[in-house]
Amino acid sequence: MPTAAPRALAALTGFARALRAAGLPVPEGGVALCAEALDALDAAQPRALYWATRLSLLRRRGDLERFERVFQAYWTGLHSLRLEAPVPEHQAPAAPAALVPLGTHAPDPAAATREQIVPLALASSSARLRQMDFAAYSEHEHRLAARLIEELRVTLPTRRSRRVRPSAHGRRVDVPRTLRRSLRTAGDPVRLTYAGRRRRTRPLILLCDVSGSMSAYSRALIQFLRAAVESRAGIRVFAFGTHLVELTHPLAAATRDGALRAATRCFDDWGGGTRIGASLRSFVRHYAQRGVTRGGVVVMLSDGWEREEPALVGEQMRRLRLLCHRLIWVNPNKKDPTFEPLAAGMASALPFVDALVAGHNLHALEDLLALVRRLGDEESRR
Repeated sequence: MPTAAPRALAALTGFARALRAAGLPVPEGGVALCAEALDALDAAQPRALYWATRLSLLRRRGDLERFERVFQAYWTGLHSLRLEAPVPEHQAPAAPAALVPLGTHAPDPAAATREQIVPLALASSSARLRQMDFAAYSEHEHRLAARLIEELRVTLPTRRSRRVRPSAHGRRVDVPRTLRRSLRTAGDPVRLTYAGRRRRTRPLILLCDVSGSMSAYSRALIQFLRAAVESRAGIRVFAFGTHLVELTHPLAAATRDGALRAATRCFDDWGGGTRIGASLRSFVRHYAQRGVTRGGVVVMLSDGWEREEPALVGEQMRRLRLLCHRLIWVNPNKKDPTFEPLAAGMASALPFVDALVAGHNLHALEDLLALVRRLGDEESRR
């Protein structure tokens, strides 16, 4: 027996009646099968309701067009169904009722009088999670957000290479190619061939603070680092607390649910103190000076709280800025409109940052990726 909430069962029964009224045969046991599928529904997948009903209640492929018309008319256009906890046994199962149908294919009026019509919630869980602060997430919301973070489109910025290639829209004449073509016309360059500079992807380097002051955000940000590593080559990720650790390979080999465990295994002081200056010095000495950040975009994800000398942060940020193309600082506290960079480490780093943005929710991370692409595509000012 399906364990879905009675409202869900009543809504599915009403949908089956609407299908039969439109002349579509509904398989015997299809409603129960659909309820079982919805019992395991992932609320982060907006088309789960559509596919559950289609696979359970549609018998003939030729009826697909009519099925979709009835589906759009009956449901509210939102392809998800919030399943509620089972009601107590003493509550009558017939109290909840089907959702409000749209269009001409209405449920049986006699049945509607026996049921209480309730509207489907229009607020999408994914839209709500995109606006929620990571610090306010519950355990369940963290799991749903991890799936949404995987869907973020990570596009590497590009730069113009010194190498050229044939291009119909190029601005310079490709002299060697033009001369070779002229051999076909007795040495007369009847047709000019043009060339344009190639575009190559820039490296993207992410450094994430996992100290105690960032504990409310580090879990979601680690999922963001894993999604970035998995989506594209040319991305390297690091984390730091009191020391610097590269997480590119551990996160690439980790599953979505195991990303946090893989990251914490690399630290012996996860959620401890913060040494931003010392960690930056290690990164500059062992990675940036060896060409890892050359021509790339570096993103720092930290609240800027430094427990040691803040002047070291400023000095290392100055050196890092000379070794990369653009430097972006992501501070979750920037979500507050009255935010001022008063933390010692943040204040020391600010003069060398190209952009200071928020990173407290999914919407802010989407804006960050757009900013990385826009600043990265800019030509160097040096």
